[in-house]
Amino acid sequence: MIRTLLLMISGIILLSSCHRNRPATNAATLHPPLRTAEHPLHLSDIVDSLSYIKLATDTSNLIGVIDKIIPLQDRILIVDKDITQTIYIFDKSGRFIRKINKKGRGPGEYLSLNDVAVDVSNKRLIVHDDIAQKISIFTYEGEFIEKIGLDFITTSIAYLGNNKLACYCDYISNPIYSIRSKSPNLILFDLQTRKTQSKLFFNNTINRLGITGLINNLSCTYSNDTVHLIMPLNDTVYSICNNKIQPEYYVDFGVTPQMRELQLAASSNKSAHEASQEDSKPQYPTICNMLKSDNIVYLFYRHNNKSYYGFYDPRRKTFKEGVRIWEKNTDNRIPVINDLDKTIPFMPMATDGKNFYYVMESFYFDHFRNSDNPQIANLNKTITANDNPVVVVAHIKNNP
Repeated sequence: MIRTLLLMISGIILLSSCHRNRPATNAATLHPPLRTAEHPLHLSDIVDSLSYIKLATDTSNLIGVIDKIIPLQDRILIVDKDITQTIYIFDKSGRFIRKINKKGRGPGEYLSLNDVAVDVSNKRLIVHDDIAQKISIFTYEGEFIEKIGLDFITTSIAYLGNNKLACYCDYISNPIYSIRSKSPNLILFDLQTRKTQSKLFFNNTINRLGITGLINNLSCTYSNDTVHLIMPLNDTVYSICNNKIQPEYYVDFGVTPQMRELQLAASSNKSAHEASQEDSKPQYPTICNMLKSDNIVYLFYRHNNKSYYGFYDPRRKTFKEGVRIWEKNTDNRIPVINDLDKTIPFMPMATDGKNFYYVMESFYFDHFRNSDNPQIANLNKTITANDNPVVVVAHIKNNP
């Protein structure tokens, strides 16, 4: 849980000035208030209720840490990238089905579990191994289909439908795909033809020292094949579908292109220590996470010593914002008060369109033994501190 929080709030991506920092023609403009005073929201403002998926625990399926949740129609995938390097598959009641974790260089094996994408239509799991620089494809049943070598470096992947894969390359130079000293932030890869398309180029002269990326720059709503890409420095959220990428939201923080260019120039000259200080208290507003459900767009952004959650309703065109000041809230810097079950902070990691999903580590239940919430009380009767985590499902209001 602690690791998840630190990972979620740590990311800053610096983009080159070749990406325009202004609203695109067809992009909706969002206007966060950027409040300066403490103003937390309540979870009940956004969510109707909470339910819980207690992930089954036995010696064959112990999870180290949950890095990624992939909620599908009849099952839920749990990805532990680092500790066990395993994909765990549970049904929606938490019953363990199977896992994929063959390590090695052979067919159906991987040296690293960098990211996982899902082809829902064809029931395929797409695994990226960054050490071996390859893609491995499996069925939902864990049967190995094929491996595909890559000639570029990518940090996260998402499936777009029609055998297309979005590959985010961060600020890593891929010389084969460079054009006039510029490399792509994004490569679209065809799993069938192996053809590529390069998108959103950055200048190769950027100093990457101290530049850190998000856990998942590409966010998916697994009920469809639309993927969103966050590009904080130009304050634009892109949508990607098939071969088309276009700005969907422009987040108007009041930061001009000239200010962003100054930020980029300054960051390129910073030491690692200076970059770390900027990471903890960014001088300019920085988008750290984004999820789009059927009814609402969730944004997590930071500025100076403040953490913000923004919730945008596209139908009513309303924007709700919560803010926490770090120095006043050293134990909880999440700007939403959990007034529903009064347990852990609300930190969404995934959405299926109708719900947000986040994680409650099993050892946290010790802190809520006297909870007056019936569901938490029932879980306390069966859960121990060494059990697998509980996945919390936040059911989004129809009109948040």
